[in-house]
Amino acid sequence: MLVVMALALMPAEVPMPSSGWDKSNHLLAFFVMTLLGGVAYPGQMALVLAGLLAYGALIEVLQAFTSSTLKNLIELTKTGARRGKEVSQIARKAFRWGQNLAK
Repeated sequence: MLVVMALALMPAEVPMPSSGWDKSNHLLAFFVMTLLGGVAYPGQMALVLAGLLAYGALIEVLQAFTSSTLKNLIELTKTGARRGKEVSQIARKAFRWGQNLAK
C-alpha cells in the first residue's frame, strides 16, 4: 500500500512504472490490493472494500496538496465515484475468485 501511495503522490514529470494508461494503473493497483485483502481476510470482504475506498479517498485528498495535482472538490467527488465503481467491480471478481479458492 505504501508503494501505491508513493506512486500516486509522485509528480507527473517523474518517470515511473506504468501500464501505459492512467486508469488501468488504478484498476491494477486496486485489483491487487482487493485480491490480497480478500485472501488475507476472506470473511471480511465488506471491511476490505470499505478500507480500500477510504484509502482511495485519502490518496485523492493528499494529491490535492501536491503541486502537480491540484484538484477541486468536484474533481475529488468524480474521482471517488469512479474509484468506487472500480473497487466494486474488482471486489466482485475477487469475491468469486476467493469462493472458488475456498472450495
